[in-house]
Formats: sequence, structure tokens, C-alpha cells
Amino acid sequence: MDKDIDYIISSSYERANRTIKPLSDKIAVEIALDERLTERVLSDKNHPVWRERIWSE
Repeated sequence: MDKDIDYIISSSYERANRTIKPLSDKIAVEIALDERLTERVLSDKNHPVWRERIWSE
């Protein structure tokens, strides 16, 4: 199934751009960077039991 793709939206992180660049080159579309696509910051403190804090009910 063919899709008309106008552009690809990516985060500005280098690793994201390196990942999507081969597809962008192959289908000849521009990569648009979106600064909102960033890592989530769950806390400004280091919590050794962070997984338990996420999954606790």
C-alpha cells in the first residue's frame, strides 16, 4: 500500500535523526524537527527504587 508522505517529524536528538535519516533519504522527504519530542523527566532527584515508584499503586 503506497502512502503519500510529505515529511517526517523527529525529535532534535542526534540518535533520532540518525535512525530516521535512511528512510528519509530512501523516500526523498524532509525531516522536520520538533523540540517537543524530548525525554520525559520524572524527577529532578535520583531515586534508587524508581521502578517501584512508577509501578506502585
